[in-house]
Amino acid sequence: MFNVPPGSMKSTIISVCLPAWIWTWWPEWTGLFISGADDVSIRDSMKCRTLVTSEWYRGFNLPWGLAKDQDAKGWFKNTKGGERQATTIGSRGTGKRVHHVFFDDPNDTKEISEPKLNAVWDAFRLTFQNRLKNMVTGGLCLIQQRTHMMDLTGHLLDLEPEFWQKIIIREEFEVEDEFAHPDDPRTEEGELMFPVRFPPSVIETEKRRLQAVGYAGQHQQRPTPLKGVMFDVDKILIVDDLPQRCHDALRARAWDFAYSEGRGDYTASAMGLMDWDDPAFEGMLYICDVTEKQVRNPLTELKECLTTDRFDVHVRIPRDPGGGSRTADEAITMCAGRVVGDWRPTREKTSTWLALASWVNAGRVRFLRGAWNQRLKDQMNAAPKPKHDDMMDGCTELHGYLSKMGPGEAFIGYL
Repeated sequence: MFNVPPGSMKSTIISVCLPAWIWTWWPEWTGLFISGADDVSIRDSMKCRTLVTSEWYRGFNLPWGLAKDQDAKGWFKNTKGGERQATTIGSRGTGKRVHHVFFDDPNDTKEISEPKLNAVWDAFRLTFQNRLKNMVTGGLCLIQQRTHMMDLTGHLLDLEPEFWQKIIIREEFEVEDEFAHPDDPRTEEGELMFPVRFPPSVIETEKRRLQAVGYAGQHQQRPTPLKGVMFDVDKILIVDDLPQRCHDALRARAWDFAYSEGRGDYTASAMGLMDWDDPAFEGMLYICDVTEKQVRNPLTELKECLTTDRFDVHVRIPRDPGGGSRTADEAITMCAGRVVGDWRPTREKTSTWLALASWVNAGRVRFLRGAWNQRLKDQMNAAPKPKHDDMMDGCTELHGYLSKMGPGEAFIGYL
């Protein structure tokens, strides 16, 4: 797995030069090269074909030539049985099996919607990853600029990190980078990978044009910037106790439901309160407890929290389109006697996170110390493109609800 910046010749080395080099000592070798775009797939195939038919290359006096019965732009053979096939990640695949399969930027940097990301993952796992002649000795190779937490690299690092040998090279060196290659000669924070070709002036132009998220993905091989984009999580103070004045403050728990036992999204909830008498701000949000679990039925998680939460904790239930409405009705029935209401999730989540982000960035959000603290920080830090956002959705609804209640209804005491 290679994650390296643009302009580092990764496609030229892997898709063009590698097949030509292998054929100098293993002419029977076959490879399948899969790209995210048809023009890139054909471009590199033609470059490789031009290389192996060049006068310089033929000067090695290799005992083979290109086969006349299969000599197309995207698929050519040699007379020893070697083949180089090119296709795209969105194609229907091929019945041919090869020695090695290569994926070159399968995720388009402009196509990072959830359906597109899922389509690439499905193509990898269902169509291409087992197109090997020998599943033991054959191999897969991925070269990619990062585009999203759930691009192909993200999926593979999440599900099978031990299977992949990783070479991750960042445009600007990071001293504390756990993935830094041992042969990287750089030692100083911010040292550039290739300052002769990409001097500081070029890097500054790239940062300005790509903006923070685009630069982090293409140049730093991070789907989101190291310090985050939307949420400055360093502004979140973790406390061991609530202020005494918050003892009787209105509390609420907001839910985000999912049916996903063992995989997929999480059923999550966030419980907290608003301190309207904070001496520094007109309102301080305390997030006291966050739950997250992949479950078959989210109502089981709701039931568990109802047995542990104070009876005066308001409950916010998501009313998703379609089948989620029935679940919401069942959940509201379970909360009989409590103050309960519903909220409607939206697909445009980034805009809904902005209000919470503004409070986080102003230092107006605090966490009560708990095992969930870092997990929630990680989700916030990955916004606007986190792998999972269920905890954030719960916190966003919690913040919105308590903000609307206002200081006049903040103290209701025990019921």
